[in-house]
Amino acid sequence: MKHWQQVVMPIALSVVVYASAASAITVTPKTLAFRYAPGGTSPPPQYVDVKASSRTRITVGASVSGGVSNWLNVTPSGALTTDQTLRVSANPEKLTAGTYQGTIAIWSRPGIENVAVTLTVSRSSGPTIAVSPAFLNFAATTGGATPPSQTLTVRASPRPPSQPRHPRQAAVLPG
Repeated sequence: MKHWQQVVMPIALSVVVYASAASAITVTPKTLAFRYAPGGTSPPPQYVDVKASSRTRITVGASVSGGVSNWLNVTPSGALTTDQTLRVSANPEKLTAGTYQGTIAIWSRPGIENVAVTLTVSRSSGPTIAVSPAFLNFAATTGGATPPSQTLTVRASPRPPSQPRHPRQAAVLPG
């Protein structure tokens, strides 16, 4: 008959657990809007805060859509760690009237956060000219006296640099 003997041997076992300690990032705000009127100054920069409960590696970049020139800029960019305040600026001087879309992307180990950026470039209204009165009537007879002069006021907005500051009179002579 065979007897089995139970042998108990203590074994030391090490268990190592690897876990990602990256924390979720918080990005505020999630949208930015810039406005630009041709001939005006560029819109002021806006800021995006990127925070995390613990130091987290992030990568920041900017992109634009629609095949237009790169009008969107973010600093700092590239490989960074939280917490960061990102300066976002728009350079619209070479753009035509319209609405442009861009994205600030913040990559981290838990995922990606996007900030939607819109730039609206308005149409140039250009100068306007106003004339008053709308009509001038001159009555004259052949061989008679010259009709009296009449005043015509011309206003331009905005006033071009060559426009005189004082009104000038012009006479219309029958011919």
